[in-house]
Amino acid sequence: FFSLNGMQSSYPSLKVCRQLYRSLLKQATTIDRTPILKQLITLSPVLRHFLQVGYPDLPTTDVSKFLEEYSLKNIAKHCLRKVSEGPSNSVSAMLEAVRVLNYPTSLAIHVGFEPAKVEHEVSFADRYRNRNSDLAHALQLLQHLETESAPKKRMELCRLSIATYPTADAYAALGWQLALCHQWTKARQCIEEAIAVDPEFGDSYNYMGLLLQYEVDFSRRQSGLDWFRKAKECPRITDRAAPYRNAGLWHMECQEYGPALREFLGALQYQPEDIELRGIVQSLSLMSQHRRVGDKY
Repeated sequence: FFSLNGMQSSYPSLKVCRQLYRSLLKQATTIDRTPILKQLITLSPVLRHFLQVGYPDLPTTDVSKFLEEYSLKNIAKHCLRKVSEGPSNSVSAMLEAVRVLNYPTSLAIHVGFEPAKVEHEVSFADRYRNRNSDLAHALQLLQHLETESAPKKRMELCRLSIATYPTADAYAALGWQLALCHQWTKARQCIEEAIAVDPEFGDSYNYMGLLLQYEVDFSRRQSGLDWFRKAKECPRITDRAAPYRNAGLWHMECQEYGPALREFLGALQYQPEDIELRGIVQSLSLMSQHRRVGDKY
Protein backbone atom coordinates (compact mmCIF):
# COMPACT_ATOMS: atom_id res chain seq x y z
CA PHE A 1 0.00 0.00 0.00
CA PHE A 2 2.66 2.50 1.05
CA SER A 3 5.00 1.71 -1.85
CA LEU A 4 2.50 2.96 -4.43
CA ASN A 5 1.89 6.39 -5.92
CA GLY A 6 5.35 7.80 -5.54
CA MET A 7 5.86 6.57 -1.99
CA GLN A 8 9.01 4.49 -2.73
CA SER A 9 11.12 7.57 -3.47
CA SER A 10 12.70 7.77 -0.01
CA TYR A 11 12.74 5.57 3.10
CA PRO A 12 12.05 8.44 5.56
CA SER A 13 8.83 9.32 3.69
CA LEU A 14 7.73 5.70 3.72
CA LYS A 15 8.44 5.39 7.44
CA VAL A 16 6.60 8.61 8.26
CA CYS A 17 3.57 7.53 6.24
CA ARG A 18 3.42 4.20 8.02
CA GLN A 19 3.52 5.94 11.38
CA LEU A 20 0.88 8.40 10.25
CA TYR A 21 -1.32 5.57 9.00
CA ARG A 22 -1.15 3.75 12.35
CA SER A 23 -1.82 7.02 14.18
CA LEU A 24 -4.89 7.69 12.04
CA LEU A 25 -6.36 4.26 12.75
CA LYS A 26 -5.70 4.68 16.47
CA GLN A 27 -7.45 8.06 16.43
CA ALA A 28 -10.37 6.59 14.48
CA THR A 29 -10.71 3.87 17.12
CA THR A 30 -10.85 6.50 19.86
CA ILE A 31 -13.60 8.37 18.03
CA ASP A 32 -15.54 5.12 17.52
CA ARG A 33 -15.51 4.61 21.30
CA THR A 34 -16.68 8.16 22.08
CA PRO A 35 -20.25 8.79 20.83
CA ILE A 36 -20.09 12.59 20.99
CA LEU A 37 -16.89 12.68 18.90
CA LYS A 38 -18.46 10.42 16.29
CA GLN A 39 -21.44 12.77 16.16
CA LEU A 40 -19.15 15.77 15.74
CA ILE A 41 -17.21 14.25 12.87
CA THR A 42 -20.35 14.38 10.72
CA LEU A 43 -20.02 18.18 10.91
CA SER A 44 -16.53 18.16 9.39
CA PRO A 45 -16.48 20.29 6.20
CA VAL A 46 -14.16 17.78 4.41
CA LEU A 47 -15.75 14.51 5.56
CA ARG A 48 -18.02 14.02 2.55
CA HIS A 49 -15.20 14.59 0.10
CA PHE A 50 -13.05 12.03 1.90
CA LEU A 51 -15.86 9.45 1.95
CA GLN A 52 -16.49 9.90 -1.77
CA VAL A 53 -13.01 8.49 -2.41
CA GLY A 54 -13.91 5.11 -0.95
CA TYR A 55 -17.68 5.19 -1.36
CA PRO A 56 -18.49 7.16 -4.53
CA ASP A 57 -22.11 5.97 -4.58
CA LEU A 58 -22.87 7.03 -0.99
CA PRO A 59 -25.65 9.69 -0.93
CA THR A 60 -24.55 12.78 0.99
CA THR A 61 -27.77 12.67 3.01
CA ASP A 62 -26.90 9.21 4.40
CA VAL A 63 -23.53 10.10 5.96
CA SER A 64 -24.73 10.14 9.58
CA LYS A 65 -26.56 6.84 9.21
CA PHE A 66 -23.54 5.35 7.43
CA LEU A 67 -21.24 6.28 10.32
CA GLU A 68 -23.68 4.75 12.80
CA GLU A 69 -23.58 1.40 11.00
CA TYR A 70 -19.83 1.14 10.36
CA SER A 71 -16.72 1.79 12.41
CA LEU A 72 -14.73 4.87 11.47
CA LYS A 73 -11.54 2.80 11.66
CA ASN A 74 -12.71 0.45 8.90
CA ILE A 75 -14.03 3.35 6.83
CA ALA A 76 -10.67 5.15 7.01
CA LYS A 77 -8.77 1.98 6.07
CA HIS A 78 -11.07 1.39 3.10
CA CYS A 79 -10.81 4.97 1.83
CA LEU A 80 -7.02 5.07 2.08
CA ARG A 81 -6.67 1.74 0.30
CA LYS A 82 -8.94 2.96 -2.48
CA VAL A 83 -6.62 5.94 -2.89
CA SER A 84 -3.61 3.63 -3.22
CA GLU A 85 -5.32 1.82 -6.09
CA GLY A 86 -5.91 4.99 -8.08
CA PRO A 87 -3.89 7.86 -9.54
CA SER A 88 -4.23 10.06 -6.43
CA ASN A 89 -1.31 10.77 -4.13
CA SER A 90 -1.40 8.72 -0.91
CA VAL A 91 0.24 11.43 1.15
CA SER A 92 -2.41 13.97 0.18
CA ALA A 93 -5.14 11.47 1.02
CA MET A 94 -3.68 10.83 4.45
CA LEU A 95 -3.38 14.53 5.13
CA GLU A 96 -7.06 14.88 4.27
CA ALA A 97 -7.80 11.98 6.63
CA VAL A 98 -5.88 13.87 9.32
CA ARG A 99 -8.14 16.89 8.78
CA VAL A 100 -11.25 14.69 9.04
CA LEU A 101 -10.20 12.80 12.16
CA ASN A 102 -8.71 15.80 13.93
CA TYR A 103 -11.89 17.85 13.52
CA PRO A 104 -13.98 16.50 16.45
CA THR A 105 -11.14 16.23 18.96
CA SER A 106 -9.61 19.62 18.13
CA LEU A 107 -13.05 21.23 18.33
CA ALA A 108 -13.78 19.65 21.71
CA ILE A 109 -10.36 20.63 23.07
CA HIS A 110 -10.67 24.15 21.68
CA VAL A 111 -13.77 24.94 23.70
CA GLY A 112 -12.83 22.86 26.75
CA PHE A 113 -15.60 20.32 26.23
CA GLU A 114 -15.74 17.10 28.25
CA PRO A 115 -18.46 14.46 27.87
CA ALA A 116 -21.02 14.65 30.65
CA LYS A 117 -20.91 12.09 33.42
CA VAL A 118 -23.88 11.61 35.76
CA GLU A 119 -23.43 9.16 38.60
CA HIS A 120 -26.38 7.06 39.72
CA GLU A 121 -28.85 8.31 37.10
CA VAL A 122 -32.44 7.82 38.26
CA SER A 123 -35.48 7.51 35.99
CA PHE A 124 -39.03 8.62 36.75
CA ALA A 125 -40.08 4.97 37.12
CA ASP A 126 -37.25 4.26 39.56
CA ARG A 127 -38.02 7.32 41.66
CA TYR A 128 -41.68 6.43 42.03
CA ARG A 129 -41.39 2.66 41.97
CA ASN A 130 -43.08 2.27 45.36
CA ARG A 131 -46.26 4.32 45.21
CA ASN A 132 -49.46 4.24 47.23
CA SER A 133 -52.86 5.14 45.82
CA ASP A 134 -52.51 8.87 46.64
CA LEU A 135 -49.13 9.16 44.98
CA ALA A 136 -50.34 7.22 41.94
CA HIS A 137 -53.30 9.59 41.58
CA ALA A 138 -51.10 12.66 42.04
CA LEU A 139 -48.75 11.51 39.27
CA GLN A 140 -51.68 10.68 37.03
CA LEU A 141 -52.93 14.24 37.36
CA LEU A 142 -49.54 15.52 36.17
CA GLN A 143 -49.79 13.37 33.04
CA HIS A 144 -52.77 15.46 31.95
CA LEU A 145 -50.44 18.47 31.62
CA GLU A 146 -49.26 17.05 28.30
CA THR A 147 -52.70 17.49 26.74
CA GLU A 148 -53.82 20.63 28.53
CA SER A 149 -52.84 23.96 26.95
CA ALA A 150 -54.72 26.51 29.09
CA PRO A 151 -52.33 27.98 31.75
CA LYS A 152 -55.00 28.24 34.45
CA LYS A 153 -56.09 24.65 33.94
CA ARG A 154 -52.49 23.48 34.05
CA MET A 155 -51.96 25.29 37.35
CA GLU A 156 -55.14 23.75 38.74
CA LEU A 157 -53.87 20.29 37.87
CA CYS A 158 -50.54 21.00 39.58
CA ARG A 159 -52.23 22.30 42.73
CA LEU A 160 -54.61 19.35 42.84
CA SER A 161 -51.65 16.98 42.45
CA ILE A 162 -49.82 18.69 45.32
CA ALA A 163 -52.93 18.52 47.51
CA THR A 164 -53.23 14.79 46.76
CA TYR A 165 -49.57 13.98 47.32
CA PRO A 166 -46.81 16.65 47.20
CA THR A 167 -44.01 15.82 44.76
CA ALA A 168 -41.09 17.82 43.39
CA ASP A 169 -42.49 17.24 39.90
CA ALA A 170 -45.74 19.01 40.73
CA TYR A 171 -44.10 21.92 42.56
CA ALA A 172 -41.60 22.46 39.73
CA ALA A 173 -44.32 22.28 37.07
CA LEU A 174 -46.48 24.76 39.01
CA GLY A 175 -43.52 27.07 39.47
CA TRP A 176 -42.82 27.15 35.76
CA GLN A 177 -46.47 27.78 34.91
CA LEU A 178 -46.48 30.71 37.35
CA ALA A 179 -43.30 32.03 35.73
CA LEU A 180 -44.94 31.90 32.31
CA CYS A 181 -47.70 34.07 33.80
CA HIS A 182 -45.04 36.50 35.16
CA GLN A 183 -45.80 35.66 38.79
CA TRP A 184 -42.11 35.60 39.65
CA THR A 185 -42.25 35.55 43.45
CA LYS A 186 -44.75 32.70 43.63
CA ALA A 187 -42.84 30.84 40.94
CA ARG A 188 -39.61 31.05 42.93
CA GLN A 189 -41.37 29.84 46.08
CA CYS A 190 -42.78 26.79 44.29
CA ILE A 191 -39.42 25.88 42.78
CA GLU A 192 -37.71 26.24 46.17
CA GLU A 193 -40.36 23.92 47.59
CA ALA A 194 -39.65 21.43 44.80
CA ILE A 195 -35.95 21.42 45.71
CA ALA A 196 -36.82 20.89 49.38
CA VAL A 197 -39.05 17.89 48.52
CA ASP A 198 -36.52 16.27 46.18
CA PRO A 199 -33.07 17.91 45.83
CA GLU A 200 -32.10 15.34 43.18
CA PHE A 201 -34.73 16.48 40.66
CA GLY A 202 -32.98 18.53 37.97
CA ASP A 203 -36.03 20.28 36.48
CA SER A 204 -36.24 22.50 39.57
CA TYR A 205 -32.68 23.82 39.16
CA ASN A 206 -33.17 24.29 35.43
CA TYR A 207 -36.34 26.32 36.02
CA MET A 208 -34.62 28.41 38.67
CA GLY A 209 -31.84 29.20 36.21
CA LEU A 210 -34.42 30.30 33.66
CA LEU A 211 -36.21 32.45 36.24
CA LEU A 212 -32.98 34.34 36.91
CA GLN A 213 -32.71 35.27 33.23
CA TYR A 214 -35.55 37.73 33.82
CA GLU A 215 -33.55 39.59 36.47
CA VAL A 216 -32.41 43.12 35.62
CA ASP A 217 -29.19 42.82 37.63
CA PHE A 218 -26.52 41.12 35.46
CA SER A 219 -24.76 39.36 38.34
CA ARG A 220 -28.04 37.73 39.40
CA ARG A 221 -28.72 36.69 35.82
CA GLN A 222 -25.23 35.25 35.61
CA SER A 223 -25.89 33.14 38.71
CA GLY A 224 -28.38 31.24 36.58
CA LEU A 225 -25.40 29.36 35.11
CA ASP A 226 -24.77 27.82 38.54
CA TRP A 227 -28.34 26.53 38.60
CA PHE A 228 -27.97 25.05 35.11
CA ARG A 229 -24.76 23.32 36.27
CA LYS A 230 -26.61 21.81 39.24
CA ALA A 231 -29.38 20.62 36.91
CA LYS A 232 -26.83 18.80 34.72
CA GLU A 233 -25.47 16.93 37.74
CA CYS A 234 -28.81 15.75 39.11
CA PRO A 235 -29.58 12.03 39.02
CA ARG A 236 -33.08 12.71 37.66
CA ILE A 237 -34.21 15.25 35.08
CA THR A 238 -36.93 15.21 32.43
CA ASP A 239 -34.72 16.54 29.62
CA ARG A 240 -30.96 16.09 30.02
CA ALA A 241 -30.24 18.46 27.13
CA ALA A 242 -32.30 21.36 28.55
CA PRO A 243 -29.77 22.90 30.98
CA TYR A 244 -27.05 22.71 28.33
CA ARG A 245 -29.27 24.46 25.79
CA ASN A 246 -30.27 27.15 28.27
CA ALA A 247 -26.68 27.79 29.33
CA GLY A 248 -25.69 27.94 25.68
CA LEU A 249 -28.38 30.50 24.92
CA TRP A 250 -27.20 32.60 27.89
CA HIS A 251 -23.64 32.65 26.53
CA MET A 252 -24.88 33.51 23.05
CA GLU A 253 -26.83 36.45 24.43
CA CYS A 254 -23.58 37.63 26.04
CA GLN A 255 -21.76 37.06 22.72
CA GLU A 256 -19.55 34.41 24.36
CA TYR A 257 -19.60 31.97 21.48
CA GLY A 258 -16.81 29.64 22.63
CA PRO A 259 -18.55 28.76 25.92
CA ALA A 260 -21.87 28.65 24.04
CA LEU A 261 -20.46 25.99 21.71
CA ARG A 262 -19.26 23.98 24.69
CA GLU A 263 -22.80 23.94 26.13
CA PHE A 264 -24.48 23.06 22.84
CA LEU A 265 -22.03 20.19 22.40
CA GLY A 266 -23.27 18.94 25.76
CA ALA A 267 -26.85 19.12 24.53
CA LEU A 268 -25.88 17.29 21.36
CA GLN A 269 -24.87 14.26 23.44
CA TYR A 270 -28.51 13.74 24.37
CA GLN A 271 -30.19 14.97 21.18
CA PRO A 272 -27.87 13.86 18.35
CA GLU A 273 -30.65 13.87 15.74
CA ASP A 274 -31.91 17.39 16.50
CA ILE A 275 -31.47 19.24 13.20
CA GLU A 276 -31.70 22.73 14.76
CA LEU A 277 -29.14 21.84 17.41
CA ARG A 278 -26.73 20.38 14.85
CA GLY A 279 -27.04 23.58 12.81
CA ILE A 280 -26.19 25.72 15.84
CA VAL A 281 -23.16 23.57 16.66
CA GLN A 282 -21.93 23.69 13.07
CA SER A 283 -22.28 27.47 12.86
CA LEU A 284 -20.58 28.06 16.21
CA SER A 285 -17.78 25.61 15.37
CA LEU A 286 -16.96 27.51 12.19
CA MET A 287 -16.85 30.76 14.17
CA SER A 288 -14.80 29.30 17.01
CA GLN A 289 -12.06 28.04 14.70
CA HIS A 290 -10.90 31.61 14.29
CA ARG A 291 -11.34 32.76 17.88
CA ARG A 292 -10.01 31.96 21.29
CA VAL A 293 -12.29 30.36 23.88
CA GLY A 294 -14.25 32.99 25.76
CA ASP A 295 -13.71 35.76 23.25
CA LYS A 296 -16.66 38.02 22.56
CA TYR A 297 -17.12 38.37 18.83
